Amino acid sequence: MPVHFNQKLEIYNQCNGKRTCDVIFPTDSPVKLEIPYVCESEADLRLISTRFAQNAVTFPIFSLWGKDYTKGEILNCECQMEIPKNMSALIEVFFIYLDPEACNKVIFSNKNIPIFSCNKYGLRLLYGPQGNIEGDMKIQIKDLVIEGDEVIYFKLRGENMNINCNGCSYNSDSPESPESPEVSESFMYHVILGTVFGILAVVFLVVAVCVLYRLRKRKLSRQRGQRSPQQIIENEHYDYIDDDAPTNMKNNCHSHQYLDLINSPDGYLTPQVPAAHQRPLGPRTSAESSYNRIVVQ
Repeated sequence: MPVHFNQKLEIYNQCNGKRTCDVIFPTDSPVKLEIPYVCESEADLRLISTRFAQNAVTFPIFSLWGKDYTKGEILNCECQMEIPKNMSALIEVFFIYLDPEACNKVIFSNKNIPIFSCNKYGLRLLYGPQGNIEGDMKIQIKDLVIEGDEVIYFKLRGENMNINCNGCSYNSDSPESPESPEVSESFMYHVILGTVFGILAVVFLVVAVCVLYRLRKRKLSRQRGQRSPQQIIENEHYDYIDDDAPTNMKNNCHSHQYLDLINSPDGYLTPQVPAAHQRPLGPRTSAESSYNRIVVQ
């Protein structure tokens, strides 16, 4: 049965560039469908988006798949292939699919002359040879906004070619605010370490204040110990007693302080500072074999 062009596009999208594929072909009755294909070596594959330079290359395959990127990403890439003098290379297209907007952002040129032209559908090429070229060939991608269905997949049948790709630069077409950078394990470790040292510094400060307070109290205790109880009773005025207070309050206050000092050897209480706890920070916890890739014909 004849297969419509759009149905061929579906088969190409389902199988091209993959190691295996399942073809989904909707039909109202049983049909026999023959799909010609060949397998190409993955070792010959060159990603247009990757920065690399190679010399004396034979029969390279170039590819770029929109499905490998995030929708809305903007790509800017360039690849140049130099063909030796007095030699030519055949452009063998496996599959090229660019909608009208994307087609205007991708230029295939030979000696600065465009090789392909866009139509109202963009650029849609199925398997087949597209002619010989001499000199050099360039692929220039400028401000291509990824939709996800873009495909560039072809072979350049030539020998001893020099290839230079500058890779792709990416930026986002989305107005969303940028995400916060991921916090590294090292950063978290230093945050925790700084917190622990901060706690220890506070504890040290509290202990130092307590020690100074204790020494001061001992000094006062010794000064009082050098005077007789009779002198303490007769002296009604201390620096920390209000002179305007009633006499009985003074006497009571003096007696109370005196009795506290007699009953408590040092005359103060030592605060207990809880020990600091630290939770240890533990550590947090791909070569692909060469396979063949499908090319639908």
